[in-house]
Amino acid sequence: MKFEHYLEKPYVYPIAEKTLKIRLKAKKGIAKKIYVLYKSIYNHDPENYLKKEMEILFQDQGYLYYEAECLNDVPYFKYNFQIITEKENFYFNIDGISRENNQKRYFFFPVINDYEIIKIPKGLPGAISYQVLIDRFASEGRTNFNELSEPEKLPDRKTYYGGNYQGLRKKIPYLQSLNVELLYLSPLFKSPTYHKYDIEDYYELDEIYGSLTDLKELIDACRQAGIKVIFDGVFNHVSSENKLFKDVIEKGENSKYKAWFYIDSFPIDKTIPNYDTFGNKLVPSMPRLNTNNDEVIKYFTDVALYWTKKLNIAGWRLDVYDEVSVKFWREFRSKLKEYNEEIIIVGEIWEQSQRWLDGSQIDSFTNYRFRDLVLDLMSKKINVSKFWELFKKHYLRYPSVYYNQFVNLLGSHDTTRLSSLFNLKQQQLALVLMLMFPGSPLLYYGDELGLEGAEDPDNRRAMRWDYLNHKDRKQLYESIVRATSLRKENKVLKEGAIIIEHYGDQILAFTRKDETDLITCVFNLGEERFVLPKGIKLLLGSNQEEIKNNEYAIFRREKK
Repeated sequence: MKFEHYLEKPYVYPIAEKTLKIRLKAKKGIAKKIYVLYKSIYNHDPENYLKKEMEILFQDQGYLYYEAECLNDVPYFKYNFQIITEKENFYFNIDGISRENNQKRYFFFPVINDYEIIKIPKGLPGAISYQVLIDRFASEGRTNFNELSEPEKLPDRKTYYGGNYQGLRKKIPYLQSLNVELLYLSPLFKSPTYHKYDIEDYYELDEIYGSLTDLKELIDACRQAGIKVIFDGVFNHVSSENKLFKDVIEKGENSKYKAWFYIDSFPIDKTIPNYDTFGNKLVPSMPRLNTNNDEVIKYFTDVALYWTKKLNIAGWRLDVYDEVSVKFWREFRSKLKEYNEEIIIVGEIWEQSQRWLDGSQIDSFTNYRFRDLVLDLMSKKINVSKFWELFKKHYLRYPSVYYNQFVNLLGSHDTTRLSSLFNLKQQQLALVLMLMFPGSPLLYYGDELGLEGAEDPDNRRAMRWDYLNHKDRKQLYESIVRATSLRKENKVLKEGAIIIEHYGDQILAFTRKDETDLITCVFNLGEERFVLPKGIKLLLGSNQEEIKNNEYAIFRREKK
């Protein structure tokens, strides 16, 4: 097909009361320019319409992907596309290509309803984020915090290291040095484990981290430092020691909570579970909730609202998001956004996320696909051309309005650390790449210092604060400080679009662009030196003239 457009996301969607974002897929080599012609569905004058030129979002081997933001004077839309070629002009409408601007065959978006509008919380786009495991980060007022002075003493799945709210509060200046804007805390409700992804009581904080007062003081101190706090919500499963599940164990079929879980038979057998759990019966201590159940939905969405109000937090990172019912998440969003429309809702999703990123559920998701692509590129499994091909395939699944709030990450408590995969110079390149990319970059605690760690639980070691006294580690940290500072100081790096640059299969390059600024980012993944353009203003990097293997240059270009 020469042109493609569908009346669904990501091809058309509202971003404001009277504004549509419209996309068209067009075969290369046909159009010089493309315009959207649009008007109210109640406007029948063939000569009366608004006109907006479309811009190229991305291109691949065969197609160009155009977009336009169309502001109307009313929320009622009909539209088609005017195609300008070297020889003639024609139109593309609901029936296909036409020689006439036939308004009866326009695409119809009858009315923009408020619930359909993709609303972006102000604190998320472009924000620099930082994730901590509370137990492993910092301690204050305790003597049992294990800073792993003996490197061979590795973490296991049971040991506590003594991290607490007071210790984390003491490290706020460190977070400020990294220009952190969003702080993701690990779960903190009563639980028998250090990680607390198996919760016994959702209305009780686990005092091993400190008191409610300590937590309030931490959140208030973060707020004063310009850092918003995000809680980790675990609503897919509970602990087998949770009173709800214990009631089912004790009362069996007479329990009023039996429909809250997926029970195969009674009595409950925790040895060989006859009930569904996290991981499909692999973790008996984490029985899975029936999140289609209306009572479950009310109970746990009330939990989230309770803590949001009580502690004035900025949002939630939601564990195992894609295994919880859509019905649950729509009520979750509705309840929290009614209280505060600026609440940030991020889903933990490892694969394609378009099913949930529809404006009625999450604001963003953990973009593990970004991690996959960067790691494959760094380890030479793919070249730069393949990176961009797969990047575009991934991003074109989504409305572009979301691109600057994808939560991009290279490490988390569920992944092997960068230090187990690459040397310090390569780690620096990968982290700076993430910090220059569109999205909300998420630093996993310690990655900025090259903290070691293979697979879980090894990737959850205690923070090595002594690494700030190690020359090579401190240099890595300082390079990340410079990169986050550059991002903070330049709006285009937080909110700008991305333009892919082409310098061969060993140079990854792109430009961040907005109405007033252009910043180009070049990363050398090859063995040959890359000569930089003359007359540039270098913002980040060690050499004004050239970059060698695993080096980078970030520079400003004049906007013509």
